[in-house]
Amino acid sequence: MERSLSIRLRSRDHENVYAAGGVAVHESDGTIWRIDHWSDAEAQGAHAARSVLASLGLADTPGPYRPRALYSAQIHQHLYIAAGHTGRFGTTRAFSTSPLVLTHDRAGRLVGVSGLDAGPDVMALVPRLHTSITPMLTAESNPSTHTP
Repeated sequence: MERSLSIRLRSRDHENVYAAGGVAVHESDGTIWRIDHWSDAEAQGAHAARSVLASLGLADTPGPYRPRALYSAQIHQHLYIAAGHTGRFGTTRAFSTSPLVLTHDRAGRLVGVSGLDAGPDVMALVPRLHTSITPMLTAESNPSTHTP
C-alpha cells in the first residue's frame, strides 16, 4: 500500500522512512500527486539523502522538495520540453504562443513550465520555478511600450 509523503519526502506514518521516485506519493495542500520520471527520481533521491543527514544532525535541512527536473519528448518532429510539476492541479496559462510556452501555477506560485519547440524559453523560466507568478502575470498583462 502506498503511503503519502510530505513534500519533504518523509513518511507521515513512519518517522524514519523516506522515499523517492516511483514509490513516492507526494501530498501538498491536500493534493496527492506523483512524478514518475527518472530525472525527478534522481533529484528526489538526493533530496531524501540530505533529509536523512539532517535528521541525524549531520547537515542542514534541505527544506521541502520542489520539482525542477527537465523532461522532454520528441513528437512528430517537434520537441515537447517541460520542467517542474505540470500535472492536473493548479492553473495552466499560455505564457507565449510563438513558440508555445505554458506556465503551471498553484496557489500563486509557478510550479511548472512546458513548451513545444521552445527549449530556450522553457529553460529561461526554470530559475523562476517555485516563486510568485504575480510578476509574470503583471508583465504579461502590461506589455512594455518602450522601443529601444
